[in-house]
Amino acid sequence: MTTFSEKVYQLRKEFAYSQEELAEKLEVSRQTISNWENGTAQPALDKAVELSNLFDVSLDEMVGKKFNKPKQ
Repeated sequence: MTTFSEKVYQLRKEFAYSQEELAEKLEVSRQTISNWENGTAQPALDKAVELSNLFDVSLDEMVGKKFNKPKQ
């Protein structure tokens, strides 16, 4: 299972953003992005929503939730 910190790092790299660029888009410090990526801090819900919107993924995907197939 992918952790939130791993997902932030992965998506930031996929979108070719530096930590500084991502920080500017979210109006936080570069250190904040670093803390999210190394798992020492988690964003407030509003910033998590901004991240999911920016990267066009659901919050469930951001936190690594796996969806089970319906039972038949």
